[in-house]
Amino acid sequence: MAQSLDIHPFMLSRWRKEARDGIIVTKGIKLNVNEVCELRRLRQLEKEHA
Repeated sequence: MAQSLDIHPFMLSRWRKEARDGIIVTKGIKLNVNEVCELRRLRQLEKEHA
């Protein structure tokens, strides 16, 4: 899966762990799992319509 997203496998496992812990930190902002899922969905939609 990491290869299909063009990211290093370590980063994917790190993000998975952070998601399991319920917190993803990005630019100093803590996001909950639902917010992270929504951001992923929006990014995917943006890619599809670009």
